[in-house]
Amino acid sequence: AREGALREASAARALLKEEQARSARDAADAKRAKEAAAGRASAADGAARRGLSEYANNLAMTEDKLAEAEKQRDGLAAQLEQARQAINVASNGATESSAAFDMLRSQLAEREMQLAKRREELAGASTRADAATTRAERAEALAAAGGERAG
Repeated sequence: AREGALREASAARALLKEEQARSARDAADAKRAKEAAAGRASAADGAARRGLSEYANNLAMTEDKLAEAEKQRDGLAAQLEQARQAINVASNGATESSAAFDMLRSQLAEREMQLAKRREELAGASTRADAATTRAERAEALAAAGGERAG
């Protein structure tokens, strides 16, 4: 019985050692798995931080580009408004110039009519002067002829 108990105890010790070895292996495997998981988590965390940092940098650059685009838009809007004002001034000037041109054209036409009327008056006066000269010459001729007859 004693030998049986010793064998049982020896078998139990062997089983215990085997269980302890298996537990030690399982613990070591669990520790390695935990370390590997922690390494992967750390790598993922680092990658996430780098990605987040890159995203933040890209966002900042995008905001800078947007601000620059808004400045350009505002500048272009100011230039457009200046161009509109210049067009309005030019249009008003053209309208005024057109009105002034029409007025000058009207004045020119009126002066041409006055000139034509004056020419007619001068032509009439010239005709009357010629007629008066002719009458005077005839009167002189008659007077000269009458003086010769009388003398």
